[in-house]
Amino acid sequence: MKLTNSISGALGPILAALLMFAPSALADDVTLHTNAIPGDVNLRPNATVDGATNLNAGATDLNADVGSIRKDRALAYKLARYRWLARAAEANPDLIIGITAWKGPSKTLAKHSHLGEIAQSDHYLCRRLAKWKGAGRAMARNGQADQVVALDPAGIYEAIKHDRRIARYLVKNPNFADMVIENPDLGEFISSSL
Repeated sequence: MKLTNSISGALGPILAALLMFAPSALADDVTLHTNAIPGDVNLRPNATVDGATNLNAGATDLNADVGSIRKDRALAYKLARYRWLARAAEANPDLIIGITAWKGPSKTLAKHSHLGEIAQSDHYLCRRLAKWKGAGRAMARNGQADQVVALDPAGIYEAIKHDRRIARYLVKNPNFADMVIENPDLGEFISSSL
């Protein structure tokens, strides 16, 4: 008997646990088709479950779109300028990883008008942008830098250690007072680095 299920992200781990502990309750030949986001469930697409098969044997790979972004700079630029990138990043945070693999698109992303919303989907955005000097400076000039820094204060500390000019741009940011109120250590760190 063939049984085909479409597993959502929330039901995947529950079904996987049920199948691991009660495989004899199922028919002999069961095929699962997963539509889950990679990383949510440790099932391979079209994984066949026998009585003795371990479901955690293979993890799914990253989405193919991220790999193509890392290979195609023009696509990374288009996504970095995309107006609705914040919503796309909510659906697939790996897009940000692909964009920040490039120096130029990272700088374009750092100038994005919805940088704070993008940072909500990828909490390490500050570190990813600050690894490139120009992108780190552009992020420090952005009006929504306070939201990015609030989510990843360690990232801004590393960026300031590598490039002190980022501290100068942060001090000139109109939301710098909010950053210091939220994180008093940032103010002390910047004053010691200037």
